[in-house]
Amino acid sequence: MTLSFECLPFDTIVEYGHHEATKHKYLRSRAEGRDLGAKAYREWFAQYWVPFYHHRWVQYLYGKRFFPEFNQPDFFGRFQVHADGCLIACGEQLCPRAAGFVIQQFLLEKQPWELLTFINNRDEIVRLGHDYDEVRKVLVLFGINECRIGWEKFFAVEECRSKGDWLSDSRQYRLFQPA
Repeated sequence: MTLSFECLPFDTIVEYGHHEATKHKYLRSRAEGRDLGAKAYREWFAQYWVPFYHHRWVQYLYGKRFFPEFNQPDFFGRFQVHADGCLIACGEQLCPRAAGFVIQQFLLEKQPWELLTFINNRDEIVRLGHDYDEVRKVLVLFGINECRIGWEKFFAVEECRSKGDWLSDSRQYRLFQPA
């Protein structure tokens, strides 16, 4: 399983999210021929926030990017891919096919799966040829419920900006950043 991780100069999900929402606002306004302002900014959060931060969680799990907003130091770099292709998390070897399936469903742009979706779709998972026990093992170590980030805490949508009070507090989160 190969994952690509984009390398952008943002230290936080807030900075990165603001960049993406502003870019969306610009492109939508340009296509419309007028400034759509907060409407287009809010539209990005409604449509793209969940898959956006899900992608960041996968980067965090694989130790590719540290994001202080997750504030889950035990999860940073939890998934290790060894030279022989083995996937290890918390000392347990995981089925790469099951992990690939979980990541694929978790990163869907339209209606990404959450933990309850995996639990409720046991028959579907088996029908697709996956061992549900292996998928469940990946889910436990994946920590889907640990990565939830509501955008409302970080963004002032009506002003099309990130909330300054969080940015000033972000320095405290950097204490957890690995060396």
